[in-house]
Amino acid sequence: SHKVKEVPRYTQESNLSSQFSFLAEVPACGYKVYYIKTDKSPREFRMDELDFDLDNYRIENQFYKIIVSKSGKIKLIDKETDEVYEDLCFIEDVGDWGDEYDYSGPKDNQMDIKYTSEDADILSLTQRINGPTQKTLELSLRLKLPSALTEDRYKRENVLVDNYFKIYLSIYDNIKRVDFRIEVQNNSRDHRLRVLFPSKLVASKIFVDGHFYVIPREISLPNGDNWVQKPLPTNHQKDFLALHEDNTSFSITNKGLPEYEAIMNEDGTITIAITLLRCVEWLSRDGFETRGGHAGPQLKTPGAQCIGNHIFELALLTVSNKNGWMDSLIHKKAKEFNNPLLPVFPTMAATPLRFMDKVLVNPTGIMSIYVGNNESNLKRYLPEELSFLELENDKVMLSILKKADNDGDLIIRVYNLSENVETTSLKLFNKLIIKNAQLVNFLEESPKNKIKANIDAIEENKLFLTLKPHVIATLKLEIECKVEK
Repeated sequence: SHKVKEVPRYTQESNLSSQFSFLAEVPACGYKVYYIKTDKSPREFRMDELDFDLDNYRIENQFYKIIVSKSGKIKLIDKETDEVYEDLCFIEDVGDWGDEYDYSGPKDNQMDIKYTSEDADILSLTQRINGPTQKTLELSLRLKLPSALTEDRYKRENVLVDNYFKIYLSIYDNIKRVDFRIEVQNNSRDHRLRVLFPSKLVASKIFVDGHFYVIPREISLPNGDNWVQKPLPTNHQKDFLALHEDNTSFSITNKGLPEYEAIMNEDGTITIAITLLRCVEWLSRDGFETRGGHAGPQLKTPGAQCIGNHIFELALLTVSNKNGWMDSLIHKKAKEFNNPLLPVFPTMAATPLRFMDKVLVNPTGIMSIYVGNNESNLKRYLPEELSFLELENDKVMLSILKKADNDGDLIIRVYNLSENVETTSLKLFNKLIIKNAQLVNFLEESPKNKIKANIDAIEENKLFLTLKPHVIATLKLEIECKVEK
């Protein structure tokens, strides 16, 4: 095996040593230049404390009020609906008798003990960030968990070891979303660690992001008669999941956490469980509750116990007065959460040459945070704000924007999330002209079978496209730059 060190794609060429944040409005598939001007003393920001505020136990913006109790319980109030959500990001830990393929609880002759946030010791609750655009609370906990299963796998060990948690709660000015960053120091084996989000919504279905499609899944399980393996309540997700009742949506977005469970409570409301860790010893084993035989090679995998430090990121969104997940634009908000803006400090250079792994905003002169008011006199070959590609229809999502494998054409792949026929325009940077466009398959070749999409028209830098329900369309564009006279 080889250790790989990640090297940043761009180098930071600046002597700024302070951390700062601001809200940026950046065009689709594009960029926007912001000039950072330093001063000897910071400017004073005046804000309405009722709209955007923080203290040791409360955090608030225009949309949410979040209260963390001294016992570590997290309560959220949606200020637009006055709905109260309690026990958010509630920790749940149980033993895991399974393998890397499947979780399993105990058999009838085995015994488990569940541990939750109720068993945790609160180490601290402090302000982490108190800025004009972001407020963050940090909740630190210690949870004593069994060290492992016993050797005979009858129960979890009586010996308890310390496991440490840090939960960062963040809200932002003018953004209706609550971010959860969870840092875990895992020192236990043979267990499953999850966080729970009670939704208070009554629903029979959950809508789950998948591959090119949002899957409506029944929450109640089939009976599974005559199934080789009984149905399990856990399931797969991609970027988000959403519940909906009347005109209210409750959604959780995630970064790389593929397993969830929709738990139906006695009152019919649904609690969402997101798996953080499954810590097991074997790639495959047999003889546990949820599966009878092997699912793969019987190989010992001690690294799958996931001992050490881990970071998880989630976000909670509640939306009212919208008809379902699509009208709530949860699919777009989840993409925004998973693809945050990338800040780049362009290299300061006085040369027309192109350097490897550098971003030169000007072919000559210096584009720098220190330019001051003279920047308007500099010659630029790119504007300060630019969108390379924009789609007008929120139900049509971008999957790929890349250079073709075999020539210099542009490949754009989009897909229709809707169950209806959708039309959209694709607009390129206005210095580009679309000379030719064709529909191709995933191999970037002319398709043998007809693709249920149609290129309706091309107007210089715009292409008009119609897609039938749930269709994936790959476009191959021959483009050229306009010649300025």
